Amino acid sequence: MNDLEPITDVFASLMNSTSYTTINQLGLSDLFKTKITQIRENENIVLYNQLWNVYLQSYTQEKDFDKDSRFRLVSLFDSPKYLEDFFDTYFSEMKVILKLNQEAKTTQTIDLPHSFYFVILHTFERKRVYFPIPIFQEKLYTFIDSLDIETIPKFISRNGMQFIRELITFNLKNPEDEPFNNGLPDKWTTTSENLANYQKDNASYSEKFNLKVLNSFFVQTLDILMSESDRPDNGITSEQKNNSQISKVNFIDYRQSLFEMMFPLSDPIISGKILSFIIDAQNDVTINRTEEEHKLFWHSVILLGYKFNFHSNYKINQANFIESFTNFKDLILEQTNKNTSEFINILRKSNYLSVKVENQNIKKIINYLTNIQYNIDYKNQLLNSFVTEHKTKIIDEKYFDASKNDILNIAQIIDSATKDLNGVTSNK
Repeated sequence: MNDLEPITDVFASLMNSTSYTTINQLGLSDLFKTKITQIRENENIVLYNQLWNVYLQSYTQEKDFDKDSRFRLVSLFDSPKYLEDFFDTYFSEMKVILKLNQEAKTTQTIDLPHSFYFVILHTFERKRVYFPIPIFQEKLYTFIDSLDIETIPKFISRNGMQFIRELITFNLKNPEDEPFNNGLPDKWTTTSENLANYQKDNASYSEKFNLKVLNSFFVQTLDILMSESDRPDNGITSEQKNNSQISKVNFIDYRQSLFEMMFPLSDPIISGKILSFIIDAQNDVTINRTEEEHKLFWHSVILLGYKFNFHSNYKINQANFIESFTNFKDLILEQTNKNTSEFINILRKSNYLSVKVENQNIKKIINYLTNIQYNIDYKNQLLNSFVTEHKTKIIDEKYFDASKNDILNIAQIIDSATKDLNGVTSNK
């Protein structure tokens, strides 16, 4: 093992063994960490890539055991302790490599960052004597916490969201495994309270760091929520698409789960309406819509209640909130107002409205909303196209008027918010 060149053959032989004890498992882990660090410091990038390839292949190409068989293959990764060491080494080296790439200190390509997605996939597919998902999740979040502020946006856009996608998909496909539905740490979820804390004038480095992480997840999440595609393909290559489980779940369910994970205090129905308004206001700048097209668009939004077919999240503040109401109607109205304000505050504190909405278009769209009349023929045509797939409830005129008033109220709030933001921007 003192000669570097045959090291890949030695490790391949060791890792293909079917006889392990806790002692030699951890000894092998320590040996790998020592050697991979030595090779990197000697700047032998070719050998570095080769050895990592051997090590990662032993994990990502590991075959699962047959539960019905009397015999099963023994895996090096059947030990949670060894797997923790494996991920520790993996993320420790990843941090160094990202820094080297960022500082352009090597002209050779280091393959390690490209393995990330396939490590995620195998972690979610692997069902042996225990689930490795919580171990990977804990190590990943600790790793993100250790990065510098400049590296975070790029890592989250390319790697962090890949994990979130697979976590949500796993939860949708395996509802019985609820313990893995942990989502993001509370400090990185998008709430108006978090944004207010992290954006204060005397914010600490830790708070500024958390704001950077939160904003990075926020931008990626909105890109997916506003996507018209059948599945989220932002930052995913065609090869990764073929391996991903996302295409095997309902994208609408995926999008709702993503929203509830990232915006835990905002009701998806209300927020879907808000996003619909913003999308149309944004598109109006570049797309020459006719008045009739605008009316049809908003008629659709009102009838369906929301653009993305979100469902109400009754878990929001449920424990303490419901007890203070005896009238269910009052409860729903109060909760609707509260969640509208929450999402509006999030968008305002993120300066999202000032970027996405052109103030001069809002009045025009509010005018379209005001003049929309209930159209039974269009309602039937619209619902027939959705009712089979999404089981949309039949909507009557009362619902249409109530939903129309909700959207007008949101439009007025956004109009006011955008004026405030535009005024601040112009003053600066």
